[in-house]
Amino acid sequence: MDHALSASRVAMQPDGSRLIKFFFGEELPFVSHGRGVFVYDADGRRYLDGCSGAVTANLGHADPEILQVMAEQAERITFAHRGTFHSDQSEKLAERLGAMTGYPYVFLCNSGSEAVETALRLTLQYWRERGEPERARFLSHAVSYHGATLGGLSLSGHPQRRWVAEALLHGFNELTPPYAYRFAEGRDDAAFTAFLTERAAQALDSHGSGAAGVVVEPVGGAAGGAITPPDGYLPALAELCRERGLPLIADEVMTGLGRTGAMLASQHWDVRPDLVVLGKGMGAGYVPVSAVLVSEHIVDVIAAGTASVTNGHTYGGNPLGSAVALAVLEAVESRNLVANAAERGKQLRAGLEELAARHEVIGEVRGLGLLQGLELVSDRVTRSPGDPVGSLTRSAVLAARERGLLVYPATGGINDAILVAPPLTVTVEETDLLLALLDDALSAMCSVHKSHAMNALPAGRQDQERSSAVPEALLHAYRARTQGSAAAHRRAAAAMPGGETRSTTYHPPYPIALATGHGSRLRDVDGTDYLDLVNNYTSLVHGNAWAPATRAAAEALADGAALSSPHERQVALAELLIERVPSVERVRFTNSGSEASVLAARLARHATGRNRLLMFDGGYHGSAPPLLAGTPDVVTVPYNDLDAVEKALDNDIAAVVAEPFLGAGGVIPSHPDFLPAVARLAHAHGALFVLDEVQSLRNHPGGEQSRLGLGPDITVMGKVIGGGLPIGAIGGPEQLLSLTAATTTGGLNHSGTFNGHLAAAAAGAVTLQHLDASAIDQLNLAAHKLADAITTAAAEARIPATVTRAGSILNVHLSTTAPVNAAQARAVADTPLLAALHLALLLDGIYTTPRGMINLSTALDADDLERAAQAYAHAFQRLADADLPTLPR
Repeated sequence: MDHALSASRVAMQPDGSRLIKFFFGEELPFVSHGRGVFVYDADGRRYLDGCSGAVTANLGHADPEILQVMAEQAERITFAHRGTFHSDQSEKLAERLGAMTGYPYVFLCNSGSEAVETALRLTLQYWRERGEPERARFLSHAVSYHGATLGGLSLSGHPQRRWVAEALLHGFNELTPPYAYRFAEGRDDAAFTAFLTERAAQALDSHGSGAAGVVVEPVGGAAGGAITPPDGYLPALAELCRERGLPLIADEVMTGLGRTGAMLASQHWDVRPDLVVLGKGMGAGYVPVSAVLVSEHIVDVIAAGTASVTNGHTYGGNPLGSAVALAVLEAVESRNLVANAAERGKQLRAGLEELAARHEVIGEVRGLGLLQGLELVSDRVTRSPGDPVGSLTRSAVLAARERGLLVYPATGGINDAILVAPPLTVTVEETDLLLALLDDALSAMCSVHKSHAMNALPAGRQDQERSSAVPEALLHAYRARTQGSAAAHRRAAAAMPGGETRSTTYHPPYPIALATGHGSRLRDVDGTDYLDLVNNYTSLVHGNAWAPATRAAAEALADGAALSSPHERQVALAELLIERVPSVERVRFTNSGSEASVLAARLARHATGRNRLLMFDGGYHGSAPPLLAGTPDVVTVPYNDLDAVEKALDNDIAAVVAEPFLGAGGVIPSHPDFLPAVARLAHAHGALFVLDEVQSLRNHPGGEQSRLGLGPDITVMGKVIGGGLPIGAIGGPEQLLSLTAATTTGGLNHSGTFNGHLAAAAAGAVTLQHLDASAIDQLNLAAHKLADAITTAAAEARIPATVTRAGSILNVHLSTTAPVNAAQARAVADTPLLAALHLALLLDGIYTTPRGMINLSTALDADDLERAAQAYAHAFQRLADADLPTLPR
């Protein structure tokens, strides 16, 4: 058998390595050895370890006392299973941990992720032993990281780490993060604390007897960068838990055992959590070891019940790991490293504040002790992160590494940040050296960005005043290649207003006239082929003329085009939707998504006895009243603005109607806790919460509501559920949907000649059956890669562009910052430039929407996506070469 590396593997990993790396193909130095706070690579280059590895190597590297303990213990015994033997080493370690922290019980594990899982399992066991097994819902913050296992990821508010496993995760991360820089919105610490506490109370109470506990990082780590809560928040959160009898679990994997200048970071606020998770610095990088500190009342319940904790892992509490961890704890105490962390932390913080005064890329300095974070921004006034998000973080990490300094990337998906966290043994002189190296790195980084597109692009609308028409060369080339489309448009305009049937498809000078579509390809009347990145605005999730759908539709039509009684094909599709979407118990079909939206509004008004609807600017729920902006009894507020929702909601609102992301408004994702909070507010005012999943059902097996942890009263569905044919539906609880039944006295009359058309139902059913979690994951991954490629191509051509994304739906915005609501999307739109980009893509054989929206299908393969990325790069370069006034020079 030939074991040689394939060409594709060599391409992914040019060094020929068989080891799967963090990033395929990324070139990193090979480590050789470490001494103290320094690490050396194979070429002999020295790096000051300004982040303790991964905020782990608290004693630095090659500490002689620790190495001696390791060697001596290894000569005795390295492993004995905890189910067969007790060991002195683990007993002594538990005793020392208890003495240092004040906790009576300790459970030993291998890693921080395992310890988080163990804390969750101990809490669940506690509730089961108490006879309350329904308590299984944990709450955590929307910007957070609690480990790489499924439980830890379910708690984590870190999109990049969650996305692969999203189908298996719970949406525990619903609490508003105590992240003042991005979420305080002008509130002082006291007001922000009150706001956070109120939101937390609402979230806890919304889960009632299902709530199991709250998991919190006292100081945020990998997601966001040393996010430090306002002083009153952690005590207030602990009190909320105490009042409701819920355990508070502190994830101190990164912060515990002296890192913040206290033995436990929660001690800064005199808070004693019920369970504390430790890791990282507990083994200080010498061995993998972690622990859960457990309060007496938790263990007492278990001891009085089964008296057994069967959770554990093979290496948990092994003699070698326990002996080394014990030596680490003894070093922390004997060398006064907690006090050193506090003192050197003050020195480090003062130096970072000085750097912030000199480098505008630093938006904020935050943290405690030797866990300090720098928020990195492209604009201090707007607090905009890098474009794309994460680019400033990466630049800072690389610039520091090139100068012999290691810092830790801490972007949480909505920001750019780095952690500065040297070993607890760091000296005054080493701290000064760290600051000097970081100063040099930031200077170099800012210099590069000023010459690069990121910071060279024009801001806001200032250049739009100088916009010009689409370059004549593009128009000439387009007209020359589309003469058949021009003739088709003239004919259409003589019979139909504007020569089209939907406003969104028109673009000047005239739209392409398509003739056929198969798979990922379209062909126009001139015989030109295009790669389809529209896919009929999300409905063709498997591409054009997908054989299973066309076959199912043909079979249905052969049995009768429009039977006027209920049919098993309708029932089959309804059953599929009920199985997939958690909030849906019953389904009512319509002809389209627009009609379904109208029915949802009628049902909400009928059920509540109210008339007014609250919607969001930029939201699109079809082209018919009562869900159009400006329609009487419709209140419109900005998306992602919870204060505006609170102000607009009153007791005459029948329903709040929302999309999981603004689709037609620019594919603008919702902020992490926005929609759960909107739903709670709606219910608090006696209104229904209606979620429009017409576009978004394709992004998650259970719709976006499953990913976001939402339980809408009414779900609006369409597009993909018809497999390319017209159909719509609403779904919801049986009690509410029964109001549409003909058998319900005083119910809501609802009819439609083609409701749930049999051909559409048949095509939709087979479409959904093939749209499983694996297919969705592949689509979303492809969209992620394409978004990165487009952003990179724009930057290289010095074109102002960002890409927003929701699952496999993207939108290219010609601006330097990603919009968070429709008003921002409209404000930064450069229509002539966008029109020029659209024509340039058409000329490169890419069929996309005039407004920049992209919808992927499973018919697109790797070659198609590469072709699309190259076409965007070519189109951007065309615009750059066209010398448009909107482009920076």
